[in-house]
Amino acid sequence: MNFIDILDSFVDKSEGKMSSSHFLECEEVLDDLGYISIDQNQADRAMEQFNFRKGVDLFRKEYNECWEVFEGTVSMTNSVEDSPNTLTESELDFMQRITSLEGEFSLEGFSWEMIRDNKLLARVLTYRLNILAAFGVEISSTLPEHALMSLERIMGWINSHDMKEAIRLTGHVEELAERLSSNLNPLSSLSHSFAFFKAQEERFSLPNLSENTNWDFFSSRFVFNQNKSHIDEIGNCKSMPQESQILQDASLNILMIRLVQINLWLSGVYPGKLDNDIGPITVASIYDALLISFGEDSSSKAEEELRSIVYYLGNEIWTINLQYFFHYAFPGMLDLEEDHKENTISVKIADLVESLSQSSEKQAVWEQVGKCISRASMDDNEKGRKVKSRGGKSFFGLIRKVFNKVKNAIQLGIDKLRNFVVSLFSRVKNCVKVLLREVKKVFGMAKMALTFFFSKRIIKTEGDSGAIKTDFDFNFNSVTNIQGEVNASDIGMHKSKLDYISNAMQKTSDFIGQVVGLMAKVALGPYGWIQIGVMLIKLLSDSGFESTKLIIGLQKD
Repeated sequence: MNFIDILDSFVDKSEGKMSSSHFLECEEVLDDLGYISIDQNQADRAMEQFNFRKGVDLFRKEYNECWEVFEGTVSMTNSVEDSPNTLTESELDFMQRITSLEGEFSLEGFSWEMIRDNKLLARVLTYRLNILAAFGVEISSTLPEHALMSLERIMGWINSHDMKEAIRLTGHVEELAERLSSNLNPLSSLSHSFAFFKAQEERFSLPNLSENTNWDFFSSRFVFNQNKSHIDEIGNCKSMPQESQILQDASLNILMIRLVQINLWLSGVYPGKLDNDIGPITVASIYDALLISFGEDSSSKAEEELRSIVYYLGNEIWTINLQYFFHYAFPGMLDLEEDHKENTISVKIADLVESLSQSSEKQAVWEQVGKCISRASMDDNEKGRKVKSRGGKSFFGLIRKVFNKVKNAIQLGIDKLRNFVVSLFSRVKNCVKVLLREVKKVFGMAKMALTFFFSKRIIKTEGDSGAIKTDFDFNFNSVTNIQGEVNASDIGMHKSKLDYISNAMQKTSDFIGQVVGLMAKVALGPYGWIQIGVMLIKLLSDSGFESTKLIIGLQKD
């Protein structure tokens, strides 16, 4: 069996998971922008392929009508022809970028008139307002009349007269939460500092502390609250919890509750439905994030910190200290140092495994990773967890925080290391989906590299009165034909394409060589494909390989 057959065998073993992962990613963004309508939180989320294809077709139609306004436009050439029934990787990356809630897409750079008249931009704004929950905005290619009013309400809550700033903050939810909870106006709503929700006390499994101790832990964090009038008000609510009931239905209170969930969701610890209720899942997610921050051996400290964030007022009324949570507790759960090289789970896992000295121990950890992936995939199907397959700033901040707790795998010992892997995939709920996305992309690169390197290629340049076409056969010989009349500019353009192809061939050759080297080290087995994928990502990251060099649009006959 040659190395192409071996690589194909690895790709084939992962094909089912990769196809499923790609479909879920496409389903997620198409639903986010209203091209399809599904309930991602139901266990049975099967959808007719016909409706899915209609959503893909509608996106492509709208994109083709307005693509000029976007930077880094999406390639709609051969890749689309090869993927008529689903989104291409280029399209998927684009849609994931424009639906980012962590500042990856600058919607505020467009005028209000352009957002209103551009179907895709209108979908982005209505998606943002819809997920923030407080404005009653449905996702649509046309802006509702009250969209402008919704932004004006945000402007009022953040003490700003800048419409563009309000639009910007809808795509920066972490900063939006910080700005909203920083309102120092003594006359501002208590909902800037504290969120209120109603639930029976028995619904929550909070640390069993005495009532006086509960208040001591909760009030100890009031020193972080800058709005002193709100501290007095929350004290009154403790004495008369019914006084806070009017705040539970207020738009700002709904928005702040949703921002708690969204920030936890983006970090990877919140698996449930985004709603207007703080329930056991939300509180458990806060605890998971705290436990990650403090370490698995510091559960008592995490429990005390949870009591500093959530408090039971009585009369089935609960509250969350928003200023403390958004400005101190939640940022403290993350390692927000930017390191783009570390923005993959694969590199972190590979570094950890490779720090082990025994090959048998390394293999044991790889098997544990594979088992966690299989188990998590089954759990997702059963529970219908909220899909979030792309990691962002908060997610990788949490991942860095997790791995910073494990400095030395050898000292940790193999048993504790395997438990660490189980805990990672258990507490960081979206870990599996993000990891599969990374491996899917690197295997896609591998298949593209093989196809490009070992197949016939046709490079064509169209001029005003003629064309130049160069055919490369399987032995890398080439024949160039000129059709009609061409000029020096056409010849120069064609030569630049050939130079680019030559450079790409060298890059591809290097890439395939690295794949071959890895395959020689990895044993074939049920989890060999995940090991190959993760180690390949690590290798490419260490060598500074530019994956974009493999993205080549070739002309077909």
